[in-house]
Amino acid sequence: MLDGNNFKKYALYALGEIILVVLGILIALKINNMNEARKTNMVKTQYLISLKEEFKQNLVEADRVLALCENIYQASVTLAANTGPDASNLTEEMASKEVMATFSHPPKYVASPGILNELISSGNLSQIESPELRKSLQKWLVLKQETQDEEDELWKHRFEAMDILNQKISFRRLLKEAGVVKIVTATDNDTRFETDNTEFLRDRYFENVLLFYTIVVKALQNDFYPKLRENIVSILAEIEKQLAK
Repeated sequence: MLDGNNFKKYALYALGEIILVVLGILIALKINNMNEARKTNMVKTQYLISLKEEFKQNLVEADRVLALCENIYQASVTLAANTGPDASNLTEEMASKEVMATFSHPPKYVASPGILNELISSGNLSQIESPELRKSLQKWLVLKQETQDEEDELWKHRFEAMDILNQKISFRRLLKEAGVVKIVTATDNDTRFETDNTEFLRDRYFENVLLFYTIVVKALQNDFYPKLRENIVSILAEIEKQLAK
């Protein structure tokens, strides 16, 4: 049997062992928590880096469609200035080039396919700690949809204009006058149909469609695309702020 002194020594030894085990467990948990926190921070940082690259591309795209809008607007204004019942001041060659500039490549904003959609679909948008950044990203989704709706309106008027042009002009001559017919038909021969490729300028329905088309182009240029661009700049600034922490 243990005497009093030996029992006390054994109890102190056992207590020490227990304390060491508990300390070991606590240290292990602490290290594990630190590792998990480090992994989580690395994931969050990677999300921010990926978002930065995504929205840098979105900014380039915003500048592209803004520049395109200006070219289209100027061409459509030139056409609008020459519509009416009287003979146009535009030659067929000039009219063809303005038609191509106005209707051949309407603006269509194409957002970069990146990490944002993945964050939303996986429910991980909460991984973005900054409330300001989350708010800006949610605003981006709204602005992008509003812009797409306005673009759809533009394309509707574009299709209406193309229907009129199909009835009023020879596209073979238009492409020839605009200098692109060889790409399409491998020949620069003109149409053999009797055609006046400025006739559409004397069509009231075309004038109306062109007016609506021009108004929407200007709305995209002055309102929708600038708001989208401003939001992108705000997102990139907030991302830089978060990465600097």
